Amino acid sequence: MNREKRKNPFGGSAGGGGYDYQAEAYALIAAKILAEEGLNWPETGCDRVPVSVHVETGTGGDDLRITLRSGAKVELQAKRGLKRGDDLWHALLDLVQVVSTAPDIYGVLLTTTDASRPIRVHLKDGITQVGQGIADEFHEIVEDFCKRLQDAGFQELSICSRIRIVIRDLDPGSSGEDETLATLREVIADPQMAGAARTVLVADGLDLIKLRENRDASGLAKVLKQAPILLSVATSNQLVLREAFTEWCTRVNAKIVIPSLDVTLPISMAWVRLRAMASKERVGDSSSIADQILNYHEWYRLADNTRVSDTLDIEKAARNQQLLVIVGGPGSGKSTLLRWLAHTWFTRGQVVLRVSLRALALRMSRGETLDEAILAVASEGFPHVSETLYNVLRNASCLLADGLDETNPNHSHVADRLRSWALAHPDRRVVLTTRPVGHNPAWFDG
Repeated sequence: MNREKRKNPFGGSAGGGGYDYQAEAYALIAAKILAEEGLNWPETGCDRVPVSVHVETGTGGDDLRITLRSGAKVELQAKRGLKRGDDLWHALLDLVQVVSTAPDIYGVLLTTTDASRPIRVHLKDGITQVGQGIADEFHEIVEDFCKRLQDAGFQELSICSRIRIVIRDLDPGSSGEDETLATLREVIADPQMAGAARTVLVADGLDLIKLRENRDASGLAKVLKQAPILLSVATSNQLVLREAFTEWCTRVNAKIVIPSLDVTLPISMAWVRLRAMASKERVGDSSSIADQILNYHEWYRLADNTRVSDTLDIEKAARNQQLLVIVGGPGSGKSTLLRWLAHTWFTRGQVVLRVSLRALALRMSRGETLDEAILAVASEGFPHVSETLYNVLRNASCLLADGLDETNPNHSHVADRLRSWALAHPDRRVVLTTRPVGHNPAWFDG
């Protein structure tokens, strides 16, 4: 549909180019959210870094509501080429009305350089001066505004201290577009994709005008990922880095290699459902190597006799059990299972920690704590490991731990530390794999 002929489905006068201007403002604010940069339009006296933006709020700002990291809110109306008249006065009075409802709400009337000179120069500066209590002789348009305020019941003109008119062009080639592009270059992997990223965000803004929805850094990062535009792994924004990490982990877990055939297959196509025995059917433990070998073969006999109807849903089991131990012989698909789980959950945006227990045990033997070792191994290979990334990973509640049998002679110690990690918080889950020989289920009892 031609945007110039599009009608506003929500009322008001923001049609055609007004929609585009609102969406361009949204794109700039979105870039600031992603980069954790301050928005200098309102004079808040506090942290001005935006953390979310709501479109078509139906409140005084109507067009956009920006929530700052401090908790303060900025109500914004975007009016391209504003002239003196009802649009101007309605927009300002609506902003004043919503600002008057709470001391931490601010109002911004955003317009372009082709707005009329009395607005760009006299009214813009006059509102600031009125808010500061300056009693100069003002331009007629400022006097008119003050009278309209008082007629509307706002006798205390100091409320103007939280109202601003901001002049900013945002269309292609403008300083506003340059600011958006410069900010986006800080949060995407390829700076040359900044123009494409801005286009994606403007389109998202136009969609949100119809949907009346909001976005935070995580939602904005997902919008860019779906484009697809890769996010920077060096960002300091934890929500953006979380999305960058899940995107990277989705890619690195997307395939499996079959060395004997020199074949690489997509994990989604190579996966087959495994038959599994419930723990109540496990064979007895024995310290005798000969008995362990006999038991090792007994696992296969029991597995062959397990009914298909007894197959476990691994995702359901992982959700319901704090500590799930998967025991299987070499080549039975244990590592592939964990890779499949990792890929499945990362694709859904969930952060999980997939680690090799051999690498984990080696780090612990060198003096690292379990938590330190988990973070180091789980992030191994990520292009930019930082304390910000570790903070993201510390919030993960699921650990996929592969190869307890490869931690000899520290089997029991590693098992005990993993059990303690899982039980330290009720939301934590550990899915652990091991071969049957040398495995002692008693390590995880209690």
